[in-house]
Amino acid sequence: MSDNTMAYQLHDVDCVRGATTVLEGVSLDVNRGEILALVGPNGAGKSTLLAVMAGDIVPSRGRVMLQGKDIATFSPRELARLRSVLLQSNQVSFSFSVRDVVLMGRSPWAATSDDETDERVVRQAMADADVEHLANRSFQALSGGERARASLARVFAQDTEVVLLDEPTASLDLRHQEDVMVAARRLADEGKAVVVVLHDLSLAAAWADQIAILAGGRLVEVGVPTETINADLVKRVYGIDVHVLSDPSGRMVIIPQRP
Repeated sequence: MSDNTMAYQLHDVDCVRGATTVLEGVSLDVNRGEILALVGPNGAGKSTLLAVMAGDIVPSRGRVMLQGKDIATFSPRELARLRSVLLQSNQVSFSFSVRDVVLMGRSPWAATSDDETDERVVRQAMADADVEHLANRSFQALSGGERARASLARVFAQDTEVVLLDEPTASLDLRHQEDVMVAARRLADEGKAVVVVLHDLSLAAAWADQIAILAGGRLVEVGVPTETINADLVKRVYGIDVHVLSDPSGRMVIIPQRP
C-alpha cells in the first residue's frame, strides 16, 4: 500500500523497561480503513506496543511514524486530535455523570467545533457504546463493564482518525463484546485506523482485517486471520493445543482441545 493509506509505520522498535526488554525489533504497518488486532499471551508486549503507538512510551530504539511524521514531533494537543486511546483501567477521580465523561472526549476540539457538532458526536458515541440509558448516572456508581463502555464512548467521542483500544472487551458480556467490534468495524469502514488488543482469538479472527501475533516482545506473525492463525502457530505461541474451526458464516473459531 502507498504511504497515503498508512496511519502508522513502526521501524525496528525496541522498548526496554529497567532490565527487561519488553519489545524487540518490532516493524509494523497499520493501514487506514482496517482493524488490526494485537494478540498474544500475557506479557507478550501488546499493551506496551499500543502505548508506544499512542506516544505515551518513547521507544528505546527505532522510529514510530504517525500519518507520515515522527510521533515525537507532535504536541500533546496535536496527538489528541489524531489518535484516541482506551486504556485497560477506567478511573475517574470525581463524581461526573456518564454524559460528562463522554463529553470529555470532545476537549481536544475545544474552540474548533460548535455545540451542535459536539452533541451529535457525543450522542452517536453513547449509542455505539450502549450507554445512552446511563447518561445521568454517576460514573463511580457503575459496574466494571458499564465503566468500560462509558470510557469507550469517551474515546469514540474524541472522533480521531486513529483509534487505539487496549482490551476493550475484557470486562464485557457476550452481547457487548460484539457491539464493541461492530462499532470498531464501522469506524474502519469510515476510513479510520483501528488497533485493538484482544485475548479472544475467535473474536480477533472474526473482526480483524489484519492480526499481529506477539510473543516475548517480538512480532511472530502478521497478516490476514485465515493465513495467520493455525493450530501449530497457536501451540507454539500459547503452549496449548486447539481446534481451528469455521462457523456457518465461514469465520474462524479457535477452541482449546479438551479431554
